[in-house]
Amino acid sequence: MDELPNLVPLEPLAALGRLSKLRNELQTNKDYVPLEDSFKDVSVWNSHLAQESLPRWFDGIWLMAECYFYRRIFESFQMTSKLKTYDYFGEQKETALETSMLAVNALTGTLSASTVCLSQLIEVSLWGNKCDLSFTAGKPTSQKANPISTLETLRPNILQDDTVELIEYIYSKKKLKVSFVLDNAAFELITDLVLMDYMMTHGLASQICIYVKMMPWFVSDALGHDVSYVIDRLEQSDSASTASLGQRCREHIASKQWTIEERTYWTLPFDYADMSHRDPQLYDELAHSDLIIFKGDLNYRKLVGDRAWKPTTKFRISLMGFEPAPLVTLRTIKTDTVTGLAEGVAEVEEKKCAEWMVSSEFAVVEFVNPRS
Repeated sequence: MDELPNLVPLEPLAALGRLSKLRNELQTNKDYVPLEDSFKDVSVWNSHLAQESLPRWFDGIWLMAECYFYRRIFESFQMTSKLKTYDYFGEQKETALETSMLAVNALTGTLSASTVCLSQLIEVSLWGNKCDLSFTAGKPTSQKANPISTLETLRPNILQDDTVELIEYIYSKKKLKVSFVLDNAAFELITDLVLMDYMMTHGLASQICIYVKMMPWFVSDALGHDVSYVIDRLEQSDSASTASLGQRCREHIASKQWTIEERTYWTLPFDYADMSHRDPQLYDELAHSDLIIFKGDLNYRKLVGDRAWKPTTKFRISLMGFEPAPLVTLRTIKTDTVTGLAEGVAEVEEKKCAEWMVSSEFAVVEFVNPRS
């Protein structure tokens, strides 16, 4: 029994050893190897890995490599007994939130003191997507200014803006059942909660299903406990308007008007166009929505298959048949795939800056209604 306490430190060391092995495999372009943990998605991953034609780090599909990388990190902790639920990106997300609280208080103060419209909160949620720890390689990212005050300056950078069509649809329906597929935790999550709370309190939504990741993913992606942590932090704020937002969010969850859901598909390497046959249950869930809101760059990449589309390709065409319900994507552009742009828009930005597609300075709001 005296030796038992000495066993616990071995688990972190074992996890670090597996991470070191992963780094070596990546740096030396080794073949992908099957997953060895017992999480529920292992058989799906290993079946897919066996079918890959170029299962090596430098030679395979980029999105596949990224997803496999984060899944292997998760495996390193799943193969322990004490660290299975450890969020190894948690501290970075919490730091990003704390350094953004002044902006949060300014935002909630503006909401309580003035009339803010739905279109503004859609834009606030959109630009909240700039705060992405995977994009900054894990370096601290925070929001300093009141996002409401920056909207007019940022608006010209929305290269395709279907906000008017989206709002017309929302107000034509009202009391929508919404599926909200989150991207990042911290400040972006707060901008999403603000948008969802507005839709609830103004009678535009009656039920919101909030989809989170079920494992630490792309550094800052939101997990279920991130939602709880953020709401706790809002409620603890010295700002009355911020605390009030937290209390309303808590009430939405307690009343079951908001539900927080995990699904394995969000952390698999598949396009969303494959969802109907790979995960028909999730597809059917989404099909029962009146509106699906997809946040962020990774969701966008999976919506359009991360392909090298011509920027002028119709967004609906690039969805490749993924049309479970009316959907909108709120995305700041961080990777080099985009569709739905008007003729000449991409060329204009290319002349200004060759890196425009990976700068996060530009965005799209793209809405498709397959039921119209």
